[in-house]
Formats: sequence, structure tokens, C-alpha cells
Amino acid sequence: MLTIILGEDTAKSRKYWLEKKELVNKEGNKVVMLSIDNLKDILYNPQPTSLFFKKNIYFSENLLSKYLKKEPKLILQLEIFFKERELFMWEKVARWELKVLKKIKTAKIVEFKPSKTIFNLLDLLSPAKMRLFIKALSEFEGDENFIFKMVIRRVRDLIIAKEGGRLKVQQWQLVRLQSQARLWDKDKLIKYYKNLFKIEKSVRVAETSLSLRESLELLSSYFITS
Repeated sequence: MLTIILGEDTAKSRKYWLEKKELVNKEGNKVVMLSIDNLKDILYNPQPTSLFFKKNIYFSENLLSKYLKKEPKLILQLEIFFKERELFMWEKVARWELKVLKKIKTAKIVEFKPSKTIFNLLDLLSPAKMRLFIKALSEFEGDENFIFKMVIRRVRDLIIAKEGGRLKVQQWQLVRLQSQARLWDKDKLIKYYKNLFKIEKSVRVAETSLSLRESLELLSSYFITS
């Protein structure tokens, strides 16, 4: 059985995958990591189960999203091989981003969607409501990497909505995004967006002592208009 674990809440999806690995160990099974380097060898030359373990259970990270996008034959072989074996695949992407899912017929999908509270936070993202956004951000209980990723995505969508571009969302979502985009001056919105990437780089290369959340709060404070 193929189990694909994914979703926009990557912190929770990762935690779920790691807990599965830990459970497999505790139950006396062998964890076998599947990667692009050993994939063909394992598919065509299966490993026998060791005398010290009940069975082999396989795990992979970003195998579909990074390496098997254009490998339909390998995907088919993967499904055949794991029809009677277990593979837990963690993908650091949202379900809608993983286009290759359309080619997989037999997998169980475990999806971790964002909570409603993150959308409530994102809806406050406008100059007039920036103080409320900063306050809600400081109180929000969640992984800061996930929050930051969602803010980047929302601001990107607001820019597209502002420019009249096409967004793959439902009509009611589009109306809300267009309404929120009207609260922004286009140049300021683009400036905010560019600064988000500067923050991401600064934190990644340790150019700042501030966390992602603290940096986001500081950036947002410069865009308060009331």
C-alpha cells in the first residue's frame, strides 16, 4: 500500500511521517529508506526481510515531487511493487502542487490542510488592519515556517488579483482576494512581497538574529497606515 503524506501544513505532515517511522521501529519492523539512488535496485531486486525484523517497511522523502514527475513507468512499477508492501511517502508540497498524483491510482492520501485560524490571520493582511495582523501573528500558535509560507502565498495571490491575473481558486475566494487587494497600493504590495524574500534569505544564511515571525512583524509595522 502506498501512503502519500502531504499538505500545506508541512510541519504537521512531517510530524505524522516521523511518528510513523518511530512506530514501525517500535513494532519490530525494519525501516528502509527509499530514494532515487536505490529506487530501481529495490523495485527490481527486492531485499529479503532480515531474521531480526518482522518485515521491511519503506519510507521516502519528496520522491514524487522532485524525481518522479516525468517517470510514468517508474510510478507504475512503484504501484505494482507496493501492492502488497508498505511505503510511506512524505512530500513537502500541497496536494494541488503534486500534479503527478493524477497518474497514481492506488495510493492512500493523508492531507494536512491549513486550519481556519491561519486564513483568519491572512485576511487581516492589509495596511489598514496591519496592527491587528501583527497582534494576531504574535499570538498565533503554529510553526513559523508554515505561517511565513502562507503569507508569501497570500501576498502573491493579492498581486495577481490586483493585476487582474488568473487564480486557480473558487469564485467566492477570488472575490475575497480581489476585495483585499483593493486595500493595497500596488507598489507597496509589491515592495512588501519583495521584502518577504529578503527576510527569508536573511534568516536562512543567519544574517539576522530575528526569527521569521519577528522579522515578519517588523516588516509589517512599516506598512501600518492607521
